[in-house]
Amino acid sequence: MIPEIVFKPGFYLVGIKYEGRNENEEISELWKKFNLRISEIKSKVSNNERFGLNIYGEKFLATGEFTYLAAVAVEKIEEVPEGMAVAALDPAKYAVFTLPGQREKLPKLIHDIYCRHLKKHGLKPVGNYDFEFYTGKDLIYFYVPIEYGKRG
Repeated sequence: MIPEIVFKPGFYLVGIKYEGRNENEEISELWKKFNLRISEIKSKVSNNERFGLNIYGEKFLATGEFTYLAAVAVEKIEEVPEGMAVAALDPAKYAVFTLPGQREKLPKLIHDIYCRHLKKHGLKPVGNYDFEFYTGKDLIYFYVPIEYGKRG
């Protein structure tokens, strides 16, 4: 797995949030719920692109709990539909891994990225988040923010 190194300007996401450990496939259910409500979101950058934002807070190392946002990018924050949340991502340099589009394999692939592939390529992750980017194709693009001074 060889990552592509990219710089991405800051952007906003609007979507539905889940907090927990995803022990019972809650994120799959979240996506179903989100896809039914996506038309409520104004100023979408694209109708075909989706983001799965993972935020790792203080509980993550102790309990495995994290926050997940099933979302779309928006050009500007207008009215946020009831029950939805906003995330603002700052400009950042990312290692982008292209993965097969099977969500059930994501946890193992993400584990491998953090435990082997980043180090193998001399990359150091920064921040407390990463995200999946879906374009409607059978691929998932997994973005990990990395130190600016490293490769690329």
